[in-house]
Amino acid sequence: MSGTFCQSCGMPLATEGLYGTEKDGVKNRDYCVYCYANGGFTQPDITMEEMMRICIPHMTKSGMGEEEARSLLNAGLPVLKRWKKPMTAFCGLDCALCEAFIATARDDDALRVKVAAEWAKAYNVPIKPEHINCTGCNSTGVKTYYCAHMCEVRKCAVERRFGTCAECSDFPCGKLDEVLNMAPQAKETLALLRKE
Repeated sequence: MSGTFCQSCGMPLATEGLYGTEKDGVKNRDYCVYCYANGGFTQPDITMEEMMRICIPHMTKSGMGEEEARSLLNAGLPVLKRWKKPMTAFCGLDCALCEAFIATARDDDALRVKVAAEWAKAYNVPIKPEHINCTGCNSTGVKTYYCAHMCEVRKCAVERRFGTCAECSDFPCGKLDEVLNMAPQAKETLALLRKE
């Protein structure tokens, strides 16, 4: 959801009157009038889950089933400007760029099939499309089998209660070598986090 959709609730911004406003009255092209007015969010403390509860009844009034509305919002809201958060994995990779995460967020079975085939070939292990479900390394939701049970970096960081490896006094360590060699941007991310 981007472009002509409210970047807070996902409502299509079909007419000029639906755009929110800045303090000076200028139209804000990112948010609808219900979410953003006079230069700020109309409900600044609302959570994404609360936004879903507000949106579902409006979507069902227009003829959409409740489960379909919930599924659309679960896939769409997390990628909107207001709710999008950095998805830095323990190792410094960006989970939001991982195709397993994308397939899960979009509930995209075709992408699951593609990722399973690629990963099975790359790692020479049997991976099925139903194994491709992940809400991110640092989230409390579902993970791929590898991330949940085999990743030594994740196991170590969880055990030590670190948000990322940047918090560890042993950084960088041997457990990270393979990731950092494969993805130099992960090392850059962790180095920046260590400076904060």
